[in-house]
This record gives sequence, structure tokens and C-alpha cells, in this order.
Amino acid sequence: MVGRLESLIQQVRRWASRSEWSVRLLGLSQSAGTETEPGLVLIQIDGLSQSQFEHALEYGQMPFLRNLIRKEG
Repeated sequence: MVGRLESLIQQVRRWASRSEWSVRLLGLSQSAGTETEPGLVLIQIDGLSQSQFEHALEYGQMPFLRNLIRKEG
């Protein structure tokens, strides 16, 4: 029962996600087998030193990345 509820919640979240809506609106195809599998995203910002990056995190200039690091470690 709990497994079904979790599955239903995942389906609703996926249906309501902005990225899924973007795929539908742009007429793009969805990737097969990636609905529930975790992934890895790497971002490279040329010319951004580690000290500049840490300063930006500390002073709230990169709130999304700061929250992502806190959440995911």
C-alpha cells in the first residue's frame, strides 16, 4: 500500500514538474528509463576560481547551489 502511494506521488510530481511541461510544450521526446533513476549533473564555470565560488556561496550570490550542496552534501 505504501509503495503504491509513493508511486502515485512520484507520478503526480513528474506530471506537474516544469521540466516535464517544457518537454511537452516543445514537442521533445522523453528519455526512456530515466524517470526514477538518480543522475549526476556537472557544471563548469570557466574563469571562476574556488575562492570566488566560496565567496559567492557565503554571500548568497548562488542560493540554488548553496541549497543543493546543503541538501545533497
